[in-house]
Amino acid sequence: APGRWLRRRVRADPAGREVTERRCEPVGGLEIAARLGVRRETVATWKQRGVLPAARWTVSGEDAWDWTEDIESWAHETGRLR
Repeated sequence: APGRWLRRRVRADPAGREVTERRCEPVGGLEIAARLGVRRETVATWKQRGVLPAARWTVSGEDAWDWTEDIESWAHETGRLR
């Protein structure tokens, strides 16, 4: 999808074992709302009620999550990913 920058690369280490490298995909409330098809206020309500997973980082005073590690799996498990 446009704007996504998750990159996975599989390579062999010196012993010949397969290694997967992954870069994180930080998202804030606005990006979460857009990807889940809800209003930003809904995401804020989830956060306030403790429904949303704990934020991984704070960026410029705003909470941020890793889309794949924090939000995408949570959204699947709770039926919020459309």
